[in-house]
Amino acid sequence: MAKKKKPIDWKNRIVEYGEMPANQYLAHELNARRHPGKQREALIGSLNEVGWVAPVIVSARTGKLLDGHARIEETLTKDEDAPVPFVKVDVSEGEERLILASFDPITVQATYDREVLDALLREVSTGEAGLTALLAELAEQQEIVQLQAPDDFDTFDEDIETEYQCPKCSYQWSGKPK
Repeated sequence: MAKKKKPIDWKNRIVEYGEMPANQYLAHELNARRHPGKQREALIGSLNEVGWVAPVIVSARTGKLLDGHARIEETLTKDEDAPVPFVKVDVSEGEERLILASFDPITVQATYDREVLDALLREVSTGEAGLTALLAELAEQQEIVQLQAPDDFDTFDEDIETEYQCPKCSYQWSGKPK
């Protein structure tokens, strides 16, 4: 006889979805995350290439951002009236602090299946330099893409100036485009 499972008691805290101009969002003063240049370049590349695929998260009680500060900041640099998708959640101020402290770190704890990631990266292409750099760094970190010089290339100098870069694997070369 199958054991009866206990029902899950996870509360749905989402109370609203919508869009609002970028200049109407309120940064949370306890947001401890900082966003370096290369992350911002990848973020801008993603927004340019794909657009909005996830909303920012806003507290329904205080109106403060809980996630998406960099997306709002980057939008403000381009058009402060641009609409930004949001999801509002009804949480206490204590829960806001817990979300600020744990939301991104939970995501960072994910690991990669290197074989699946390798296959995925071989299928991805982008013309955005920030995304290309992010994907190349990810491949290098996971040690999954071994870039090699062409067979007719006996030796090479790492400092040689290049004219082209493959958007899939970041291989760089000079001469004719392939």
